[in-house]
Parts: sequence; structure tokens; C-alpha cells
Amino acid sequence: MARAVLEGWKEGALVSTTELREGDGPFTAGRTEDSTILLEHPSCSRKHALFELSTVNGLSIQDLGSAHGAPCR
Repeated sequence: MARAVLEGWKEGALVSTTELREGDGPFTAGRTEDSTILLEHPSCSRKHALFELSTVNGLSIQDLGSAHGAPCR
């Protein structure tokens, strides 16, 4: 079973971690309360990104039309 850990960073400090496990998704990230991954920052959209995890494709990230995109590193 595939798993990934997403880290949230702000001003050089780790502020959150979220574990994603295959079969539990898709996972949504945004400012709305119903988001799997809550992003509490005004630069994030209400519906910011969609994450999917599988053993075949690994982790895929889809920007949901956010103003600032969904950069990854």
C-alpha cells in the first residue's frame, strides 16, 4: 500500500504534517472546512488542489484553478 507524508511549511518552519494512504483519497486541499487538508492562509484558494495516491502512479497533484497554483518541491 502506498503512503506519502505532506509537510506544511511557513517562514522556514514546519507547521503541519498530513499522512496520505492509498485507498483513503482522493484528498482535497483548501480553506474550506470540508477539505481533507485544511490550508489556513489567505493566499490559498477555498478549493486549492487535489491529491491522489496509488502504487502504480505514485502521488499526483492537480491544481483546482487556484490563483497562485500548486507548486511542489
